[in-house]
Amino acid sequence: MRKTIQSLKKKLRGPTKSAAGTPSHPTLNELLRAAEISIRLLKELSDTVPFIGSAASGAIFIIEQCKKYARNSKDFKDLLGSLETLKNLVSPYQDGNLPLKAMESIKQFDSVISDIRKEVESLESTGRISQFVNGSDNQDRVKDIIQRVKEAVDRVMLASMLGVSRGVEEVSYSLEEVFRGVNVS
Repeated sequence: MRKTIQSLKKKLRGPTKSAAGTPSHPTLNELLRAAEISIRLLKELSDTVPFIGSAASGAIFIIEQCKKYARNSKDFKDLLGSLETLKNLVSPYQDGNLPLKAMESIKQFDSVISDIRKEVESLESTGRISQFVNGSDNQDRVKDIIQRVKEAVDRVMLASMLGVSRGVEEVSYSLEEVFRGVNVS
């Protein structure tokens, strides 16, 4: 326990000089972790003073919400980047040089990805307080959105595989017709 308290003191003292002589600042995550550990310790030690335990529980809740907010913000940015990558992968094939069925599946895929992108942008653009308060809901939304993207990718992959299979079958049939017409002497 003494080591834990000393470790917390070191983390909370502030910037220290690094080997290069420049101050090194602890990151927000390190500070949150240190604060959370301190408050959890205080909560465990507060059995004799009930209001301290309640205050510590409230502080722990706020720290957990901060962590969710930070994770959700990163997830929103990552999702938007992935959606942009998917859109860029499909865009060269939207010029109409593909068979009709393939074009339909690509257009449908693009539509789904665009709708999901709008939803993520809407979630990301909500106010910070709203994102903070709805941290758990936003985590669930991110999971749901990722699942919908996976399903859209699966659908376009299946459509592509079926298209390739149909094409191979048509070529095979055409080759059979050609070989039937050739007389071997």
